[in-house]
Amino acid sequence: MNAVKQLILLALLVPWCSFAQTTLSGSVKDESQHPIPYANVILKEATGSGIVGFCQADGQGTYTLKTSRIGRFWLNFSALSYRPCTLMLDLTPNNTKCIRNATLIFEPIEIHEVIISADKAITVKPDTIVFDARFFLKGDEKVVEDLLKKIPGLNISEDGTIRVGNQEVEKVMIDSGDFFEKGYKLLTRNMPAYPISKVELLQHFSNNRLLKEIENSEKVAINLKLDPSLRRQWFGNLAMGYDPLPEKKYEALSNLMNFGSQTKYYGLASMNSIGENLSLDADHSYQPSLGEKEEMIGEDQRVRSLINLATIAPNLKPNRYTFNDSRMVSLNVISSLSSKIKMKALAFLGSDINHFYSTGYESVSAGGTSFSNSEYNHLRKERLAWFGKMEMTDDLTKDQSLKYAVKYLGSEGKDFDHLVFNDSVTGESLHQPSTLWDHQLTYTHKLKKSRVMILTGRYLFEKVPQHHSMDGYFFTDLFPSLGNAVSVDQEVANQMHYGGVEARLMSKASNGSLLDIRLGNQYRSDGLRTAFGLQEDRWTVQNPDGFQNDLGYSSDDLYLDTRFRLQKRAVAIIADFGIHQLFNRMVGADGNRQRSQSPFFMNPKIGLAWKWNEKSNWMTYCSRNVTNAGIVDVYNQYVQTGYRTFSKGTGAFDQLCAASLVAGYTYGNWGDKFFANVLVIGNLDQKSYSTHTLISRNFLLVSKMLVTGGKSLIVSSNFDRFIKPISSNLKITLASSMLIYRNVVNNTGYRSIASNHFQYGFELRSAFHGFFNCHLGSKWDYFEMKSDQVIGNHVNNSFLDLLFSFNSKLDVQLKAERYLFEPFDAMRNCLYFLDFNARYVVIKNRLSLSWYGNNLFNTDVYSSYTLTDISLAKTTCQLLPRYLLIKVEYRF
Repeated sequence: MNAVKQLILLALLVPWCSFAQTTLSGSVKDESQHPIPYANVILKEATGSGIVGFCQADGQGTYTLKTSRIGRFWLNFSALSYRPCTLMLDLTPNNTKCIRNATLIFEPIEIHEVIISADKAITVKPDTIVFDARFFLKGDEKVVEDLLKKIPGLNISEDGTIRVGNQEVEKVMIDSGDFFEKGYKLLTRNMPAYPISKVELLQHFSNNRLLKEIENSEKVAINLKLDPSLRRQWFGNLAMGYDPLPEKKYEALSNLMNFGSQTKYYGLASMNSIGENLSLDADHSYQPSLGEKEEMIGEDQRVRSLINLATIAPNLKPNRYTFNDSRMVSLNVISSLSSKIKMKALAFLGSDINHFYSTGYESVSAGGTSFSNSEYNHLRKERLAWFGKMEMTDDLTKDQSLKYAVKYLGSEGKDFDHLVFNDSVTGESLHQPSTLWDHQLTYTHKLKKSRVMILTGRYLFEKVPQHHSMDGYFFTDLFPSLGNAVSVDQEVANQMHYGGVEARLMSKASNGSLLDIRLGNQYRSDGLRTAFGLQEDRWTVQNPDGFQNDLGYSSDDLYLDTRFRLQKRAVAIIADFGIHQLFNRMVGADGNRQRSQSPFFMNPKIGLAWKWNEKSNWMTYCSRNVTNAGIVDVYNQYVQTGYRTFSKGTGAFDQLCAASLVAGYTYGNWGDKFFANVLVIGNLDQKSYSTHTLISRNFLLVSKMLVTGGKSLIVSSNFDRFIKPISSNLKITLASSMLIYRNVVNNTGYRSIASNHFQYGFELRSAFHGFFNCHLGSKWDYFEMKSDQVIGNHVNNSFLDLLFSFNSKLDVQLKAERYLFEPFDAMRNCLYFLDFNARYVVIKNRLSLSWYGNNLFNTDVYSSYTLTDISLAKTTCQLLPRYLLIKVEYRF
């Protein structure tokens, strides 16, 4: 502990100096030496995109800008209809005055689909880019997501995830009110687009206001500004649709809103049978996000379900193959109780009944064994979820804040699968109620302008019991002495307690160097009990040995993490050094088989970031990461995890270790005609988990084991180019991944497995000013698996979207898709889909009629192939048939 104390003392004694102010001044003129009034002058960091200072020239083109920062900077001059000009500055403590004049060349500036002109479609501010929604509306926008798809630089995936480049946005707010956090899809896919007047892209976003300009945040958020005429009044919409055809599909959606300066209300109700799963969009609002630990400790702590009834999902939009009946209601309020205290309350209730229909064929060849299986599934999944959250934020003083949040989630899952396995009929059911409590407390104190202290605490409790049963029996070969069994039953009790505290100190120097120290302790305790039984008749149940678990597992992690970013002009050296002292404990069923372990390890990371010039950025880092095993890795007896699969852990304490090397290059900035990004990630597993599998036609026994020597390589690249002659934006994607690992099948010794995936594609989106626009693209995927044999297949997905806006009252969309498969047997399989949507505005801003057609070609089935190191499987799923939805929308 003396060494730890010395490290903390050394970090706190790092000298941080402040310097005298430097006054920048000069003039901005055009080529004829005429002054350019009201030009923008921005002082930026030379090593990043952070804005140090900002001002605007006066009516005579002269400017004055003051800063206390020293080092190397970019001084950027810009004005409407002029080419930007950038100058390099070196500021030292001896510089108190610096004069820089700029000459700008006349040239209208294009940003992808938008031309910046005097009406300011796009306005650039420090750390904020404002898009005037009027300039991006084409007439076919129904919800916020439709509008955001038109904003240049925003990429929205099929599941509604919003990214700027490769980075997902942190949140989507309404007039700075954050209702759903990471669950923003609930907002963007349901709130109508018409109330939005501006879209603000917030760069270097901080969730904590006191961390602004201290943390090196690369987060991005979106703020939707409402039409001023709609503020402080109730408004909303009601949309209803019905299919008169025999399918009888329906959809209903209603939004009710009031956004005042002190209190904001947002209510949402929705129901449909057209394949839209409403609860999934809300998941991020009420569930911790696995892997995201920067903002709050405990974000990676969850209880994992051991069994899940599911079929292989096809590579299609879920609303193509999900037969559903979904309903939800959400009520949300944000209120300023006083000038210092803000309250946020959310409530959600949702139910989903989903049906999936599929047939499958599997060919297995590995470990000296070859066989084939067939199955048919009709899977019915029911889920009822209810959620509540209360968050209170108290700005104690200008430099102090306190935030407390409590969440509660309850859910009830009931799944049933009508299964036909190799002509044997059985019913499989799973009942899964769950409970989650989450308490968070954060205190922030800004000690100085460039130094802040954060104290956080968190408590989590989650319980996920499961009851799984099968009224058929396939395991005669596995349990030969119990040949009279006719059904299977398994009870699982799985729960977790988590508690964590952390003290964090951040201090930033005037040249941009940052020191970030975290000292904390995280404790997690898990309890897992499983009871697997074979039922011979109504009263007789056998519990075979080796298939029962009763285990308690706890881990206490005391850690010190020191991160440092040393800024030297255009180069930054980044170092991260984490020290962990673990106290692991495992307790068996009788309480006597207690084992403990106290491992100590370090996680070092060092990297380099280099800004070559205004457009080029390069970064690389290498790291070594040790992680602790969880309870799902260490239970030592088998658990049924699938209708014919049994799995178990190692039964021992383990720490996994991997080394990584990452390199990336970015060319271009926001608004450039050309933007490129390349990322390479290499990973070497010094110690990782693999599997030892015993396979037969009717069952699989899967045991985890430790191996060494696993390798992976991921390469991804994106290229974005605006093509002026055709007023369109072209995006090209190239990516590949390679994975090498080892496993054991049927006790035949180690097998070397190589898995490869290659992907390339393009998209072209037009930005015509006429009545017609289009969006087209194509993506190719090649999968290859090398083990005892080499198999692979190609998949191609192409699409064409056409939009016709004939006038302010009528618009028509056509969406066509083609899927092409070339599996290992070279039998080509091609599927086509066509959808359309026509909308007619009866009363402007009040009443509209729509006619929506889905799957007009009535494509009824979809086949996909899945490659593993032991098998090739073909799955054919049933698709939603053609339907025509007549919709009415009324705004109030």
